This record gives sequence, C-alpha cells and structure tokens, in this order.
Amino acid sequence: MKKLLLLAITLLLSISLLACTNVKNGMEQEEMQDKETIQQIHDSDEEAVADFVEEFGTKLRMVSLLAPKDVLEKSMKEHYGEYVSQALIDMWLNDPENAPGRITSSPWPDRIEVRSVKKVNEGMYEVKGEIIEITSTEKESGGIAAKRPITLAVRKLEKGWIIDDVSLGEYKEAVSLKAFFPLSKGSTWQYLGEGNEYATFTRKVLFTEGDRAQIAEDNGGTVSASVFKITDNEIIRTFFRGEEYDGKNLLNEKDNDNLVVLKAPLKSGTKWKAGDGEREIVDTAAVVDTPAGKFEGCIKVRIQKEHSTMYEYYKAGIGMVKREFESEGFKVTSTLEKYEIK
Repeated sequence: MKKLLLLAITLLLSISLLACTNVKNGMEQEEMQDKETIQQIHDSDEEAVADFVEEFGTKLRMVSLLAPKDVLEKSMKEHYGEYVSQALIDMWLNDPENAPGRITSSPWPDRIEVRSVKKVNEGMYEVKGEIIEITSTEKESGGIAAKRPITLAVRKLEKGWIIDDVSLGEYKEAVSLKAFFPLSKGSTWQYLGEGNEYATFTRKVLFTEGDRAQIAEDNGGTVSASVFKITDNEIIRTFFRGEEYDGKNLLNEKDNDNLVVLKAPLKSGTKWKAGDGEREIVDTAAVVDTPAGKFEGCIKVRIQKEHSTMYEYYKAGIGMVKREFESEGFKVTSTLEKYEIK
C-alpha cells in the first residue's frame, strides 16, 4: 500500500513539474516573440526614418539660401514644409547660414546619405549623415565635389515623420579631384599669353562619353585634340593629336598617350612620373590673380624636366587658371581670361 502511495505521489510531482516546464517554455516563447515583434517594428521605423531623411535631402537643391527673405520663406514652405516643423523653418528664416540648402550655383547639394539612425526615446530618432554636393562634372561622370556632416532630430507623428532640429558640421572633405578638371561638354576656357605668340589659346570640351572627354586646343597656329580619362584618383590624357582641324570625335580612337595630369591625394608632396618628367603637388592653397578674377585655394603642380620647370594652377569648379613655363631665364605664361563651365 505504501509503495502504491509513493508511486502516486511521484507521478503527481512529475506531472506538476512537466506542466510548470511547459508553462515556463510557453512564457519564454511568448517573450521571445514579443521581443522579435518589437525589434521588427524598431527596424521598420529606422528604415522609414532613413528613407524620410533621404527624401528630404533631394529637396535641398531647390532652396537658395541667398534669396531675399520673402522668396526664401516661400521656397522653404514649398519644398521643406512637409518634412520640417514650422518652428525650425522660422528659425532658419532668421538664420539662413545654419540651414541646409543651396548657397552657390555650383557645387550644389544633391542628396543626403544616411550613415546611422539611433532611437533616442519613444518616437524620437537621431539621424547622422552627410550632405553630398556635386557640380555638373559629377552629375555627368559620377563622383562627389564635397561632403558636409548633418545631424537631424526626427519625431514620429500619428502618420509619418517630422524634422524638429538640424545641426550642420564643417565641410570635412576637400572637393574631389574631378572638380579641379571639369570636363562637361561645351565648357570653354580662354587664356591670355605672355612671352610667346602661341601662349594665348582657347580650350573647348567637344565630346564626352562615360569617363572620357575630348578637348580641342587652339593657339592661333594649330588646333590639337586631347582625350582625357577621368577616374577618382587620376586625370589621364589617353590620346593626343598635334593637328586636328576637323573636330572629329576621337573618344574611341586607340590610346596613344598615358600622361597623368592630376593625381590624388590632393596634398603637398604627392608626386608621380609623367612623360619625360616628374609632376608634384607643391601647394594646395595657392592664390592666383587673373583677368578672370582672383582665385584662392588653388592646387599648384610643378612639372620638372631636365632643362625646364613648369607650374600649373588648378581651381575647383573651374580647372586650370594659370600656367608658367621657365627655362634658362626664359618665361612664358598663360593666364585665364574668361571661361564658361556648362
């Protein structure tokens, strides 16, 4: 009898333990499912916030921050109204320098690239990213002219999102290599020469395709043709013909040259072999006075050969603004007189 009683008690305990285990397991599964659901909602919100900020970034080019206040107000309401709180727009109207938007005709803000989205508290997110600026060169050939850090406070509404605060950082990256050698079709440069009758010349971009562009150079005595290849790290002359008067498209001609005109990184000391000489960036903040204006922040490149030294000065968004040739006391200069970047 005692044995039967002991067996019954054991069975009851086993059933109780099994039931408790099942309940515990069920609770744990429910808890895990709840966590997964919360995480999915969180991830979904983060994606929505990122998409919202990127969409806002496409509107920046539409707002000229240097416009008269009444024009700026209308423009901000039209392009920023559905993204930004009215309080923040009012703040920007009183202090446009701290607002995102277009400051110059070129480069201009093209987009916002989101780097991180962080939940600060319920319904509030902090978004860190970069405003990407481009010129016509980058628009046509790809690349970036400049970047500017941006941090946004984004709040969840009943339906959608709203930006409550924005802070802008300093431009943390110099303009790209391509910006110093713009090659958009139709762009022209005219140089005034001294020291030689052929030092005065004009340049024009005749054709572009993909990462290549063809320039015609006319010095009054002859017209030459050059094809340049544009990469993130180098500007390379891949084809050269000393006399080309017909203006034919030579972009698909077989390469006959490999002259690296400019090379990254754009800092003093960058050096490379080029033809029968050596090129080196010797200054990144050169100031050049020309008939076309005074240009600051120019890249100065020294081209050293056995019996001569030449300097070329490049300005972002414009291209070459001056060339100086020196040999045994003889000096020839070509200085930018006027230009048009398409």
